[in-house]
Amino acid sequence: MNINSHKKIINMRLFQNIKFTALAAIIVIIWLGACKKSEDLKPFVPERVFTPTAVSVAGGDTVGSVSWKASLFSTGQKVNYTVEVYDNKLFTGTAAYTESTDSLNIKVNDSKLQVRKYYWARVKANATANSQASIGWGVSIDSFRLTGEQLFLSVNEDLLTESSVQLRWKPAPDFTKIVLTRTGGTATDYTLSAGEITAAQKTITGLTPSSVYTAEIFKGAASKGIISFTTRSPVPTGANVVTVGPTDDLAALLAAAAPNAVFVLAQGSLHKADAEVILPANASFSIWGHYGPNRAVIAFNGLRLPTTAGNIRFENVDITGYQNNDVAGTKRNYIFNQSAATTTESIVFENSIIRNLVNTPIRLQTAAGQTINNFTFNKCQIFDIGNNGANGTYALIHSNVATGKINNIRITNSTAYDIGYGVILHNAAPSTLVLISNSTFENTTGNGRYFIDYNTQTAGSITLTNVIVGKTLSPAAIPA
Repeated sequence: MNINSHKKIINMRLFQNIKFTALAAIIVIIWLGACKKSEDLKPFVPERVFTPTAVSVAGGDTVGSVSWKASLFSTGQKVNYTVEVYDNKLFTGTAAYTESTDSLNIKVNDSKLQVRKYYWARVKANATANSQASIGWGVSIDSFRLTGEQLFLSVNEDLLTESSVQLRWKPAPDFTKIVLTRTGGTATDYTLSAGEITAAQKTITGLTPSSVYTAEIFKGAASKGIISFTTRSPVPTGANVVTVGPTDDLAALLAAAAPNAVFVLAQGSLHKADAEVILPANASFSIWGHYGPNRAVIAFNGLRLPTTAGNIRFENVDITGYQNNDVAGTKRNYIFNQSAATTTESIVFENSIIRNLVNTPIRLQTAAGQTINNFTFNKCQIFDIGNNGANGTYALIHSNVATGKINNIRITNSTAYDIGYGVILHNAAPSTLVLISNSTFENTTGNGRYFIDYNTQTAGSITLTNVIVGKTLSPAAIPA
């Protein structure tokens, strides 16, 4: 290598070293400058406070809550928030409740909001010393409501009449009024007296028969309970009404009943018969018991349907299987044990007690041919039916012959217990409808029996809604 080439290589390396040293110096200067600038930085303060986000709501019985995330860059800025609660998700009209707070949540109770009503919330950040208020609102997507306390007790059915009700509640010293509203009518306020508050009950009179009412009890503006009830049907009147005295022979009256007769029974009266009552041709009648604490009692030894019958109705009566209503006496087998041919439109038990039968309230038997279009228990208490302590004798509703048919079976708003065999046996002929709703069953269905048994037959539609079924009468029982 010649001398000139060697000098060129040395000069090139020297130039590269100078370039690297200069670059390193520039980086150091920039880094030092950056460190100096970072010492001068201050927290970012926006000209306008950011809108709060993630607004959430939660309900409860008497207290609800609204919460949200803090506005961005609000640390140390002492941000105060305004919360508005509306009864619509468009936030139109006047807010139902407004509160300002420097927290990130609020609680709101039933003295501020109505119970059983849906609400939505929105939140905005207010102006601070350094920033303007947020330009928008953070809103809740979900609604919330206060379910309210329930301090009313259930209405005593024995103290509910066609024109009055006794309302009862859990004792509290600060209740102020009851608001009573008839469906389709206007609300009426009833101020509670000191005596009524102490007794925790109030009787309201002058009500309209056969009407649905809603009662709400208040502590100031706060609702503390709500309950609904239906007044009884009025005492029947008209040319077809027969008032049956305590010593009158109801069995004989039924055997000669005119079409569409209504037999009115007094409270506490006892009506008995040892022989089966043979109903007249085209029988169509109602037996109506006066409402009150003591239902009229019917202690018959069965009824026989005619070849053709219309509507047969029992309302607010106590039908017992005990002879003369004496628990020490003989227990009868049936209400209807139909072996003769019949076509009957309806048999209805309304708000009645059916009890203490060896077998069943209704049995269809033999090949004579029986059709009952409608059979109904509504608002009934039914117990001690077909209970032999093992597999039961007969079902609550019993037909096991091909020529015996009940088209529509309804059990609604009723309670049945100690039913030895099962609830429905209809295993040799079809039905059109089975509806069981708002009812409770306990200690039903015996050894190897079914709750509902249609075997291979069809029942049209079987619907059970809001039904509670407790334990069976026997561990070997089988569900429907």
